[in-house]
Amino acid sequence: MHHWWKLINRMLFFAMLLILTVSAGIAQAEDSSGKVKVYLAGEEIIFDTEPRIEKGRVLVPFRAVFESLGGKVQWKPQVKTVVARYGLIDLRLQVGSKLARRGNENISLDVPARIIQGRTMVPLRFISESLFSAQVQWHSKERTVDISPPQTGDLTPLSQSLRMAVQGKKTGELADISGVDIIRVPEIIPKKSKSIRDVTLLFSDSPEYVGKPGVTYRGRGEGDIRLVYYHINQLGKSARLALVAYNPGNEPARIEIRRYANGDQISNRRNWQELGAAVTLDYLRQEKDTPVEIWQLSAKDSIILNPDSVSYLNGELLHGIMDLYTDHELEFSFIMLPEEDFNDIPQKARGPVLASDGRHDRGTFPNGNQFLQVTFDGQVSGLMIGDGFSDPVLEGRDEPSGLKATLLGNYGTHYRLHAEFTQPGTAFLVPVGGDSFSGGVAVPQGVLPLLQCPTFSRALILGHFKSGDQVEWTFMPPGGSNLPVIIGFVPTQEK
Repeated sequence: MHHWWKLINRMLFFAMLLILTVSAGIAQAEDSSGKVKVYLAGEEIIFDTEPRIEKGRVLVPFRAVFESLGGKVQWKPQVKTVVARYGLIDLRLQVGSKLARRGNENISLDVPARIIQGRTMVPLRFISESLFSAQVQWHSKERTVDISPPQTGDLTPLSQSLRMAVQGKKTGELADISGVDIIRVPEIIPKKSKSIRDVTLLFSDSPEYVGKPGVTYRGRGEGDIRLVYYHINQLGKSARLALVAYNPGNEPARIEIRRYANGDQISNRRNWQELGAAVTLDYLRQEKDTPVEIWQLSAKDSIILNPDSVSYLNGELLHGIMDLYTDHELEFSFIMLPEEDFNDIPQKARGPVLASDGRHDRGTFPNGNQFLQVTFDGQVSGLMIGDGFSDPVLEGRDEPSGLKATLLGNYGTHYRLHAEFTQPGTAFLVPVGGDSFSGGVAVPQGVLPLLQCPTFSRALILGHFKSGDQVEWTFMPPGGSNLPVIIGFVPTQEK
C-alpha cells in the first residue's frame, strides 16, 4: 500500500511539473502571432475550431483531443456539461465553471471551459490533470503542443491494494476500498448476446412530479412486456396509480402476470432511494417460471392490471415494476388520479396523455433485457453498467408525441451477467454515481442488498472463485439511485 501511494505522488509531481513548464512557456508566447498546432504521438490533430492562447493558457477543443486519445465524449445541452469517459475514468466539465469532476474528485481550472464556434474549449492542462499518464509538452518557439497517449503502467500496486481490501470478506459483505482509485482499473467490454427473449420496456417517469390528474404515459406492445412507473404525487391530495391494458384487436388476448413489485407496503414513501431499492430488491427475488395471474381480455375491452393498488399521500413516491406476457398487441396506459376520482378507470385511461416535463424520461424501448458475457482472465479489471458509453442508453420512442426517446441509466432494464474465471480471484460491485447508492444484485446464493452505500469507497463482495468457475448474476438499476456501477475482479495472486 505504501509503495502504491509513493508511485501516485511521483505521478502527481510529474504531472504538476509538466503543467508548470507548459504554463511558463505559454505565458512567454501569448502575445506572438501564428497558429497553434497540436500533435498526438507525432500526428497532427486537425480541428474545425482552432486552438488559441488566452491568459497564458492554450485552449483546445475538448472532444477532438479526448476522442483522439481514445476517449468517448457526450454533450448534455440542458445543463451545458461535457461528460467524457476514458476506460473507467469519468470526467464532467460544465461550461463556465472553473471546477471539473474526475470520478469523485474535483479538478480546478485556471480558465473555465468556454463554447467557441460551437465547440467546448478547455485548458490544455486539463488533459494532463485528468489523465495523469498523458504527457503534454509545449514548444513556444514552434507554437506546437505534443501529447503522448496515456499508458496503463504497472497495475501491481493497484491490484495489491484491492486484494488486501477484499481479503477475508464473505459474499455479501462490504470491503473498504477508500484507499483505492477504483476508476483506474482497466476496463473490459462484455460481449452482448441476443440469446434471451427480448422484453419491450414501457417506462413512465415524465412528468416525474405529477401536478394534475391524468395519463402519464401510453404505449403498445406484444409478447414479453415490462411496465415501470416512477412518479411523485403533487396533486395536493391522496392519489392512486392504475396500470390499464386495452385490447384494440378483434380477438381475445391472454395476459400472464409474471412479476409485480411496488412500494405499496413501504412505510416511508418519501425516502425515494430507500423505496426504489426495496422495489428493485423485491423484483429480483421474484424469479418465477410460472405466471402469478392469468387473464383473458376480450376484444375492445380494458382491464386494470393492479386492481389492489393503494392510496399515496401528497409528496410520496409511486413506483412499481410489472413483468407480463401477452399473445396479442395491447395498449397500456399509466394513469394517476385522486382517490375520490378513482372510478371508471378504463374509460379515463383512454383520455389524453399529460405532457412530458422535458427533464425526465419516458418511452417504449426494445431490449429491456440485457445478457452480458465476460471472462475474467487473471488481471485486475472491471466493466460498467448504466454509464451510457460502454453500456449505451436504451433508445426507443415516446409514443404519445412520436419523438425519439432515450433512457438514461437504463432504469427498468434487467441485466444478466454470465462470468467465467480463468484464474482464481474475487468479484465485486462498486457504485460510482452520485454520493449514495441503494440497490442490490442477485447471486446464486440469493439477493445481496446494498443499502445507503457511499459511492467509490465500498465494494460489495459477489464471491470468491476458482479457475474454471462460471456464475450468473442479475442486476437492475434501482430507482432513486444514480448510475453507473462497476463490476470488477481482482486475482488472488498475480499471473
